[in-house]
Amino acid sequence: MTSIEPTCGAIEAGRHRLPMRVYYEDTDFGGIVYHANYLKFAERGRTEFLRCLGVDQTAMKGNSGLVFAARSLTIDFQSPAVMDDRLLVTTWVASMSGARLVLTQQIDKMMTAAPEMPPVGHASVENDAQFKVLATLSVTLACVDAKGRASRLPTVIKDAFGRTLTDQA
Repeated sequence: MTSIEPTCGAIEAGRHRLPMRVYYEDTDFGGIVYHANYLKFAERGRTEFLRCLGVDQTAMKGNSGLVFAARSLTIDFQSPAVMDDRLLVTTWVASMSGARLVLTQQIDKMMTAAPEMPPVGHASVENDAQFKVLATLSVTLACVDAKGRASRLPTVIKDAFGRTLTDQA
């Protein structure tokens, strides 16, 4: 049997891209994506960005006691998503300092038609896809220790994110 693994998306030109789909459970009584679910989509994008960079958050917590905590978040809703929409969550580093990481995220609807069951899997995004911006976010993450105190970003993580900043140029 072929191994089937979830996708972590891909990093291109310093930006992480994670495709996903809207399910019935994501929608509200009006049939559109409930506003809080955009935060869940963004969280998945941030988590998979770290995974693509080779950062194992479980190991980080186990080895050093360090975790990321959201310090602040702003979101600008521009257009709604509905059931079965194909979304693309794009995440990139806006800035980085000692214990702080600021990420920008954009949630887009993929506007091109696609088969329900893509032949290669949902990790691929068509190069000619057209997108409609649904929401943009800015999230400030703080690296904190087990007592909730700010702690410097581990060098390996700072270096990994730093490479994406260089790739954006």
